[in-house]
Amino acid sequence: LELISSFKKVLGIRRDVVGTVRTRLQKGLDALGAAAYAVANMENEIKAKQPVLEQTKKQVAEMMVVITEDKAKAAVTKESCVKVESEAKIQADEASGIKEEAEKELNEALPALNVAEKALKALKLSSLQEIKVLGKPPDGVRLTLEAVCVIFQVKPVKKADPNNPGKKIDDFWEASQKGPLSDPKKLLEDLF
Repeated sequence: LELISSFKKVLGIRRDVVGTVRTRLQKGLDALGAAAYAVANMENEIKAKQPVLEQTKKQVAEMMVVITEDKAKAAVTKESCVKVESEAKIQADEASGIKEEAEKELNEALPALNVAEKALKALKLSSLQEIKVLGKPPDGVRLTLEAVCVIFQVKPVKKADPNNPGKKIDDFWEASQKGPLSDPKKLLEDLF
């Protein structure tokens, strides 16, 4: 009897172990079935999306061609910009040199301008009236009146050249008498 009761206990224990293993096995089979179903669905989705994927691949390839062309154009544009930039730098350097030279010449000319302004302020109406009545003015006076005519845009009178017959020369003396010296007071005001 004892042997039968031991056998029943061992049989019960074995049944429990086999039941647990069977339950685990069933759960594993259910999980494998669910995984197989999910894999089948994913395969169907992949097959359904395959044309979209192919079309996207084509679009990407076309876009890569466009990007490659754009890169080439950008490289050409960059090269052109670098060239223009270097030319602009050269021109800027030249302009800077011209500016420095002009400033140097201006600094050299400013003292002469100040002296000329002082001389101009010392000029009197009676001096201009005296110059107007001169028959044959000195060369310095002629040169000064030529500069005045140029400043006020008075055109010279064309006269025959006494030293070279057949040729004409510009006579600013006569032009200055008809122009700026015709009204010495106005000339004096215009000079200031």
